[in-house]
Amino acid sequence: MQTNVRDAFEQVLRRRRAELMREAAERTVARRALDEEGERELVERAQEAELRQILNGLDDCQRREITDIDGALARLADGSYGRCTHCDAAIEIDRLATLPETAHCMDCASALEFADRS
Repeated sequence: MQTNVRDAFEQVLRRRRAELMREAAERTVARRALDEEGERELVERAQEAELRQILNGLDDCQRREITDIDGALARLADGSYGRCTHCDAAIEIDRLATLPETAHCMDCASALEFADRS
């Protein structure tokens, strides 16, 4: 992979990771603010519980994305970025442009997704 392409992917990954970390910090502050408020009516508490469930779900998704980004950054550092971690084939540039944190070529990603559903 050309150095300028590799550097561009690294910048995209680092920006997205910083954005996810900032969003997580903002949600933590928002949750604390909700926790510090006094007693609320029953309907308002139900709404808060639903909001927390949504935020917790987003946190799991974002944690997974951060883990994927960290893996991609590690592959950039060791020179294996752009190669499928399953079959070692080159990952398509279009796929990397869409999912720069991906670790699998399209064929392996499809096969792994199919296996997970079975």
